[in-house]
Amino acid sequence: AGVSLTQAIEVMFPGHVSKATLFISWTWRYKVTQFLEALRAYCVDNNVGQDQYIWMCFFCNNQRQWLRSIRGGAAVDFRNMVTHIGNVLSVVDSYRAEDAEYFKRLWPVYEIFVASEQGIGIKLALMGNALRGLQDERLGQLRSAVHVDVSQASASVEADAVEIRAQIAAAQGGASKVNEVVRCLFIEMLEGAFSRCLRG
Repeated sequence: AGVSLTQAIEVMFPGHVSKATLFISWTWRYKVTQFLEALRAYCVDNNVGQDQYIWMCFFCNNQRQWLRSIRGGAAVDFRNMVTHIGNVLSVVDSYRAEDAEYFKRLWPVYEIFVASEQGIGIKLALMGNALRGLQDERLGQLRSAVHVDVSQASASVEADAVEIRAQIAAAQGGASKVNEVVRCLFIEMLEGAFSRCLRG
């Protein structure tokens, strides 16, 4: 059945794997180089030391086993992981609704909603083009650019979509609340990034 990448790293490089301190919310559709640049910039800007460990589904889940056996209950597993780790870094490709792959995918929107509902800290890392675009943006345009609609978001596996939508429907306020909570959180985080751009 194989092992996860994290398990393989632990065998090959003992001491380089530990309890996660930061849950990474992202989408598989990102280009690896742009994603890593955003993650690296976040670590440098926030003085993230070597005592910090990330949890990313790609590395930590045995993908082969996950696809065979976890169908059903995956949303609950992710909810528990977000809650257990207690810190979330949202790596976003674009804050503009028409360009943002992040907001078109159910998993990252659901992860951010779960973190918000649990009172868990959420940080933002913008990928290169989004960060450069932010520097040229006006605050009013910034607020109107963020749009979240979970009814239009998708998941690669239909069973995941069904489960996440059921979890969202069961939440007080349903999809409308999820849309508004995630939109407001991102506007708040973008305003903070915007302010840092003005100071920098």
